[in-house]
Amino acid sequence: MTKDKSKLVINISVGLIILIALSFLFAPIVKVSDIGNLNAIDILFKETALKRDFFVLPAIILLPIISFALTFIKTDKVKAKEINNISLVLVIITVVLSFSYAGLYKGINSETVESATFRLGWGLIVYASLVILTLFYYLRSILEDNEFTVREIPELAIFIALAVVLDFVPKIRIGATGGSISLTMVPLFIIAFRFNFVKSFLAIGVVYGIITCQLDGYGFQSYPFDYLLGYGLISLASFFRALIFTKQGNPKIQHYLFLLLAILVGGFGRFVGSTISSVVLYHYSFGPAAIYNLAYIGPSILLVMIILSLLLVPFTKLNRRYPIE
Repeated sequence: MTKDKSKLVINISVGLIILIALSFLFAPIVKVSDIGNLNAIDILFKETALKRDFFVLPAIILLPIISFALTFIKTDKVKAKEINNISLVLVIITVVLSFSYAGLYKGINSETVESATFRLGWGLIVYASLVILTLFYYLRSILEDNEFTVREIPELAIFIALAVVLDFVPKIRIGATGGSISLTMVPLFIIAFRFNFVKSFLAIGVVYGIITCQLDGYGFQSYPFDYLLGYGLISLASFFRALIFTKQGNPKIQHYLFLLLAILVGGFGRFVGSTISSVVLYHYSFGPAAIYNLAYIGPSILLVMIILSLLLVPFTKLNRRYPIE
């Protein structure tokens, strides 16, 4: 079988898996005490005792469809890798949102049904399990092109260790449920600007995320949103590398602007992950959760912007002398 035919067969298989998975959303996806089983149609279109969900469930439905559609974009090999990277993250987010949906839906409706219990329905469990199968499609090609070299491993270890140390230096703690204004994200953004998205996500979201999750002591239940997604999405800044670092001369105003934009995008990723965690674990409504997390993530992002703007000239020279890719 030729390479093109093999890819077509795989694409058709992935498409069928997603189509079959979507059919299970007509089955019960969440069970609410005193109300009963609700499927996707009930939640999105029918009147129930609960508020409608205009964000989480549509994301769960659309993200795998978008990830699959991206595979049909015809482009060169380099851009195809980036598209696979994006598709992989969309699928991971879908799985995390799916298995956490009962808690998310309760958070959205906490003011309406304070005493009700929410359980994940079997339909959404099957849906998420099928979506997990599509991960192998993206991982197969992604991991082949993202092996860590001997030089990269100690460099990542140094920056991860520095981030852990900076999490212990004097910082301004916000509230009792976690969150503080600190310099922790400075070395994490340096990782994102030195490595591609996949390597950055593995180093920040997986390695650093697990380490700092255990050190913080809030329990592993906080890992998926606060750490894997919250810190892992800082890696979105890696997509701006080519726009930030000039190959000749010193950085100009546009390079600084793209640096700030990249930090803002990565910081927004952390904000989204932490806000979802506040809703799921601490039963905040979305408004107070967003304000709470913005109170410490916002100033921390501002510190990163200031420090990395001051370091952009030597950072650019470092990237030229010791390029990663």
